Amino acid sequence: MLISSPSSHFSICFFAYIPKFASNHLGTLDASIEVEKERNEFLEGVPDSLGSCSVYDPCFSSPIREWTKHMINDLWYKNAIIYCLSVSTFMDADGDGIGDFPGLMNRLDYLQGIGVTAIWLMPFQPSPFRDDGYDVADYYGVDPRYGTLGDFVEFTHGCKQRGIRVLIDLVVNHTSDKHPWFQKARSDPKSKYRDWYVWSKKKPKHASDGVVFPGVQKSTWNYDKLAKAWYFHRFYDFQPDLNTSNPRVQAEILKIMGFWIQLGVSGFRMDAVPFIIGTKGAAVRVPTEQYDMLRTFREFLSWRQGDAIILAEANVLPKTDMEYFGASGERMQMMFNFDVNQHMFHALATSDARPLVKALKATKISEATAQWGQFLRNHDELDLGRLTHDQRQAVSPSSLLTKTCSFTTVAFAADLLPCCKVIAAAWSWPTV
Repeated sequence: MLISSPSSHFSICFFAYIPKFASNHLGTLDASIEVEKERNEFLEGVPDSLGSCSVYDPCFSSPIREWTKHMINDLWYKNAIIYCLSVSTFMDADGDGIGDFPGLMNRLDYLQGIGVTAIWLMPFQPSPFRDDGYDVADYYGVDPRYGTLGDFVEFTHGCKQRGIRVLIDLVVNHTSDKHPWFQKARSDPKSKYRDWYVWSKKKPKHASDGVVFPGVQKSTWNYDKLAKAWYFHRFYDFQPDLNTSNPRVQAEILKIMGFWIQLGVSGFRMDAVPFIIGTKGAAVRVPTEQYDMLRTFREFLSWRQGDAIILAEANVLPKTDMEYFGASGERMQMMFNFDVNQHMFHALATSDARPLVKALKATKISEATAQWGQFLRNHDELDLGRLTHDQRQAVSPSSLLTKTCSFTTVAFAADLLPCCKVIAAAWSWPTV
């Protein structure tokens, strides 16, 4: 197809490559090999003297061969449909009752068919699973129940064929207490990993402050008999916090990101970002945010893969949100919009959109590279902490209906079917 502009002196030529294999056969390894073989044969017939020209392959997320630098994929996340899922509960391929990557591979055509442009995977690394995998015991592996690293690479390759990007959870505020780093840190005071965690010889006076799970947690500090010291844990006692102010820990975080980028990942949903960048220690009463850390993460991804992103989980006030994006958009590319999320539930429950409009105005962003991730639900419990007491009382699950929004949409797999049932019960759908 040739597209010419009468007011310009150039033409853009696109060669469209359409594979012979039907999309429902692309999930197998043999079919993928055949598709790549066809593609290469097609490219051999494309002349190299065409100048400004691109070959478009519908099976791949970007042009195969590019003669022009005018094609920009860096902002792919601005209109993405991000689908969150747990590998363990999505699709079981071997019949052991646990979902796995081969099973997920078999459902990629389905995900592509419902319009998903990016998949966000909840933790799948080796873990004791005392907190649904958010207690990571090895950042560089795949839990054997889900498959192997080879299965993961086949999965990311299959996603690339369908134009679907992959985001994974990056849980680096804390590790599992079974992680080798912590085991070495607690067993040897001279271990290089000792300073990778936060210790105190005495129990801090403010040990009960900052508890994330009231009623479940009583303290953020626990005594370890082997280490003969107290260790800090913002969450559960089996999730010791990493000393993220330590340059070596920061370097390891970059190494972890680089590892998964090499395996086909397009970005990360970074868990508990305010705690990652906050100062930690027995003498710290009010943590100080180290925002430069966010810029370090962003710059590293930009060098490794220009269009890789971080979607930050930071349930903070709107004014503070802008600090995470950065004054010139130099920090996080994306953030969950918790303020709009909570006021959206209130608006759906009360038919009063005024507080929602106020929340939208309060979270307006001006930087071209910054983007909100708008969502109705995710895998966490519904948080209405930003609403007033009366507003929280007004929110009733029976009052809520899913509506569309014109932002980057983040959907949680487990919630889609119930939402569809609610919508179907409320409205009449046309017969096709």
